[in-house]
Amino acid sequence: MAPSSAEVDYWDIERMSGVGTIARLKNGEILEAKDGMSSSFNVRAFHRGAWAYGSTSEEFKVQGILERVKKSALRLSKLVPSAYGLGRFRPAAKRYETPMRIPPDEIPVEDKIGRLRELVRGAGQIADTDISYADSSVEVSLRTSEGFEASQRIARCGFSLTCIARGGDRIERMFQSERKTGGWEIMESVRPDYALECARRARALLSAEQAPAGEMTVLMDPLLVGTFAHEAIGHMAEADHITNRDSVLEGKIGERIGSELVTIVEDKTLPGGYGTAGFDRDGAAPERTVVVDKGVLRSYLHSRNSAGKMDSVSTGNCRGLFNNVRMSNTLVEGGSSTLEEMVKETKEGVYLIGSSGGTAMTSDGYFNFSALEGFLIRNGELGARVRDVALLGNALKTLLSIDLVGKEVRAEAGMCGKGGEWVPVGSGGPHVRARAVVGGAGK
Repeated sequence: MAPSSAEVDYWDIERMSGVGTIARLKNGEILEAKDGMSSSFNVRAFHRGAWAYGSTSEEFKVQGILERVKKSALRLSKLVPSAYGLGRFRPAAKRYETPMRIPPDEIPVEDKIGRLRELVRGAGQIADTDISYADSSVEVSLRTSEGFEASQRIARCGFSLTCIARGGDRIERMFQSERKTGGWEIMESVRPDYALECARRARALLSAEQAPAGEMTVLMDPLLVGTFAHEAIGHMAEADHITNRDSVLEGKIGERIGSELVTIVEDKTLPGGYGTAGFDRDGAAPERTVVVDKGVLRSYLHSRNSAGKMDSVSTGNCRGLFNNVRMSNTLVEGGSSTLEEMVKETKEGVYLIGSSGGTAMTSDGYFNFSALEGFLIRNGELGARVRDVALLGNALKTLLSIDLVGKEVRAEAGMCGKGGEWVPVGSGGPHVRARAVVGGAGK
């Protein structure tokens, strides 16, 4: 790289090139099938608290764009109210590749569609099926003005399935997904009855009762716990929310915010985790960050930018083109109880399964999530199935109320949007028992 006439504190160049397949089938018929490739160069420059950005798909334009963003950063730095430098970080290894047996780009698209048809075969006798598949293999290289250079290949593969059951004037939906970092072996390992189970769950909801309403004991399954950990705790711990004074966790490092049974981690090294990678946008090495340790808040999530503002160290949570702090894989750690023990020890309550999304406010900690289905619990036994279930409450109050945590931890893949950018993430945990408000969920 030739010397620059515009000297800034820092600059970097990220090169991304990838291939991927997208396919969607409804009741076995192809609605969409695409193979594609992409290539881009993303450039950043930083000076005394100010950032500037640029991107192009043409390599010969990179040097010119770099000069422009440097000059922009210099101009913007004069407008920044308080200057700061970039935070410390642990540089990543020079090379990382997603562990996999069969690269997804080596499988013909015809075989991919054939596998989707195999998966939904038979389920159509019970419910309509809508299955969406996606894989990607992306090569990323990063070079910085500090002399850091590294590259990684990240592969993701999997699908999501929606089954729709109809009965009279009722329509019920059930959703399941299998998505991970890895290769085509993910698709080969899906059990044969996967779609049948989803269709049967959708059909069973046609005769389910309306969910009860009010504050009660709630037993949450691992996927709903993952949504809670990501939306209600993870976002509140993102340090850019802290520096913007938009998080209820501001100033609470070292304070108890949950039951001593609760430990929440941000694990960028999780095998198969949808957010797992070899380094973040800053080149920071992946790590397992303990956010909440036995109920005590121990760490925020940092990029180098937020770490610089707070005189801290990056946790490797810078993702996307911009400097938003983003999660990777957010998990509640396992405890000592089995599901059977947790049900047996619950005199009255509701067991909630799965998640169809929801929202949480970082500023005050209030959340509203929708479960896919549930079961009433009476005298330590599972009872009637319920539908249209919403879970509401305050995150910190709910964390403090947790009194049982299961042994087995499961994680699920998702996409998280922030600042106009979407990144792949994982979330999960064990079964957890707490107190919260249950109400009806709109469809």
